[in-house]
Amino acid sequence: MALPSTSYKANAPQNRPTRREQTKHEFGRSIGLTGASDPLLCAECAPANHSYWHFRWSDADPRLNPSLLRHLSRPARRTAPDLRRSGAVRVPRATNDEAFVPAAVPECIILRERWREAGTVIVDLEYPFAGRWLVRNSPANRVPSHGTALFASSFAIDFVPVDVAGRTAPVNTRSLFTPEPPGRFPGFGRPILSPVAGTVVGMHDGAPDHEAYRGLPSVGYALTQRGRATEGWVALAGNHVMIETPDGVVAAVCHLQQSSVRVQLGHTVRVGEPLGRCGNSGNSTEPHVHVQALDRADVPNATAVPIAFRGRLPRNGEIIDAEQTPEEEEPR
Repeated sequence: MALPSTSYKANAPQNRPTRREQTKHEFGRSIGLTGASDPLLCAECAPANHSYWHFRWSDADPRLNPSLLRHLSRPARRTAPDLRRSGAVRVPRATNDEAFVPAAVPECIILRERWREAGTVIVDLEYPFAGRWLVRNSPANRVPSHGTALFASSFAIDFVPVDVAGRTAPVNTRSLFTPEPPGRFPGFGRPILSPVAGTVVGMHDGAPDHEAYRGLPSVGYALTQRGRATEGWVALAGNHVMIETPDGVVAAVCHLQQSSVRVQLGHTVRVGEPLGRCGNSGNSTEPHVHVQALDRADVPNATAVPIAFRGRLPRNGEIIDAEQTPEEEEPR
């Protein structure tokens, strides 16, 4: 459906869309952006020559994800200064259920705005670690982030510990053909901290840390994943801690090192309090920490809750250098 001509700002250029832009508009309408119209140049950002998309959030297909929105936007040459707030681009609102979506807005911000527009609860977490960690399987890149919605994992995210050069364990001929001991990886055993304040409502500490699988071994390991999923949540999460916040959202921190969990059911924990250590238990190919949020502790029947970290959602390949220092406490 095309918007009436009055939707255009009077002082904005009235350029006709190119064939490429028209194709993208047709694609937008085909996936549920029924309000998608010709590119609009709103007055406040016309000097920066930003291309905007005008649509109703309520009309968007729920399957829409950031990568689709990225392809629907023409890259802008620069960002108008008045569209920046605390280093992040804001989405200008037209009405309560309409928006101008600038091409320069990062996909993760568009995703977060869409969740908020839909009335979805977003839990803001602290990073559950200190030091340098590499982002993988982020919901800022795709949803479901791990390719499945099983066990409420649609918005889960992984963090892989890396060294000062941003590397995990070095890859050599042996690692391409044989499994590796988890202790070979720089982050194995790093402290894992609580991302929220709340009450421990679930935990497991008895799963072994198995070998790491890269190269050809990872192929064989992937073939056994269905069996682990059949066994249930613990087989996938390995050693883990689940913390319920005062708002009723449950944060799960998974793949901890065997016998490292320092909390018990019913314990109250603070943000940054040590939970355990980074391990390679459960459905894991190398030492890392998996974080997800749920609406209840009954994982098989839970619904995934979108997450953010310090108000934003990092993308795949980004290295997080967390400044938080773990508390030094005696194990309970």
